[in-house]
Amino acid sequence: MPAMRTFERLSRDLLLWIHDQAGADTKKTVDPDDYPGRDADPEKLAHAVAYLTRQGLVEPRHRRTLSGPVTLTPVGVDEAVREKARPRRLRRARANLLRWTYDQPDARLSSGADVTNLARDPRSLIDGEMMTIDELNAAARDLRDAGLVVIGAQDMNGGFCIGLTDAGVTCVEQGYDDAASLIAPYALPDVPGLLRFVRATCQALPVLNLPGDAAAAVRTAAATLESELSSELPDSDRVRGATATIRGALAATGGDALAAALLATAPDEPR
Repeated sequence: MPAMRTFERLSRDLLLWIHDQAGADTKKTVDPDDYPGRDADPEKLAHAVAYLTRQGLVEPRHRRTLSGPVTLTPVGVDEAVREKARPRRLRRARANLLRWTYDQPDARLSSGADVTNLARDPRSLIDGEMMTIDELNAAARDLRDAGLVVIGAQDMNGGFCIGLTDAGVTCVEQGYDDAASLIAPYALPDVPGLLRFVRATCQALPVLNLPGDAAAAVRTAAATLESELSSELPDSDRVRGATATIRGALAATGGDALAAALLATAPDEPR
């Protein structure tokens, strides 16, 4: 993973963790040095805190270390709430886009329906706010990967045409176009089993002899999984990504017996 993406993920996960610890209280101090996904290099954590500070999301309070402690700002609270709502918004975006596509006559033709027309439909709104371009693109990719739609050529502005597959027609006509039922194609693996696998891997880290960067990535991924799997609506993309990070680190040990034993306990990905 590119360094910038790793840093952005650390900063986002750190903000959500601070929000959890503070209980959305902008007066409660939180020490980022207690963050469970902290990197072995304390400078990376300090850089993430500095980034959140520059963004106006946290404020330093009675600083004892490079990382903190800090308090959330009102802007930080709003941003954390938005981030935590992202999985539910993405599910709603999938549902809205699928139903909208079903209602477009052009979606049954080879050319497909122009998705920019969705902006003039009430289904472009989620909780009173329009879907973002990122949400729309993610919804389209997820529906495509689930075999419910096909995506045509994109224009220079990022617009695209979308068509409905037979499976997509069946999905809508059988009443599976609501947000809850669309979770099914993105089902999570055995959650208790996944947590056991993650925790066992973290306990074994001191004797696995992973490179420093790989061990840090496993810790960050484990913290992400702990957070997502304890939430009401886990983000399946983040769960899959974090799980893949841990699997990849273990597989890269080149046949280490302990790593192989840990991998054998990992639950299978849902089909």
